[in-house]
Formats: sequence, C-alpha cells, structure tokens
Amino acid sequence: MGAPRANGMSDKEIVQETWPNTATIVDYRGLGKKQLLLKLSWDHDEISYKVKPKGFGILGKAVNWYAAMSVILLFSYLSDRHRGDDRFKNILTRSANECGRAFLSGKFTLSRARVLPLIIAHIAHQTDK
Repeated sequence: MGAPRANGMSDKEIVQETWPNTATIVDYRGLGKKQLLLKLSWDHDEISYKVKPKGFGILGKAVNWYAAMSVILLFSYLSDRHRGDDRFKNILTRSANECGRAFLSGKFTLSRARVLPLIIAHIAHQTDK
C-alpha cells in the first residue's frame, strides 16, 4: 500500500474509491481462465514484446477491460516492488502520465498498439537524464 496522502488515504484506497470494480493483485492460484500473456525481450538497446490474449473467445469479449486493469496492476506492483527507489518511481510516474495522455488524446489505436508502449518508455526514460 502506498504512503498516506494529505487526505489520509493511501494510493490503493483512492483507486478503490474511484474505481470500485478495479482488479487487485492476489496470490498465485494457478492459471486463470482469462490471461494476457506478455513476452518481453531485450536485444542490446532494442525492446520488443508480444501480447497474446487467452480465454477471451473469438470476439475478444472484455479483453479491453482486462488489458486496462493489467496495466494498472503492473504499475501498482512495480511501485510496491521498488518502494525505496525514487529514480525508478519517477520514471514509472512519467510512464503512467504518458499512458494517460496518449489515451485521452486518442493516440491508442490498433495500428499503434505495438509501437506506442515503446515510445512511452523511451519518453519516460529520456526525461530522467
């Protein structure tokens, strides 16, 4: 759980109040019925990734909700995991801000889905220098 804010609520409490149906991180219970499998690879300075949805059927019902929740949960997990690392958290915060900015400006499109996360990571990392 994040540090309390001025209003006395932690980050987790704010998220649960704002989005009561938000997914949460739980202990591993074996493979779920629905999965978003992510394969990340690094080759020198190049990052590549592949996302494979499983269990959503041909129409991909609810995949967008699961995808959004997986991003929120990833940010939450990384924030907790790197609690004392201010530099990492600054980059993570910039990444989250860029994700929100891209979403609100309509830049998340099917044709940009593979390249936009890499652009966001690059922007967040470059502004750290």
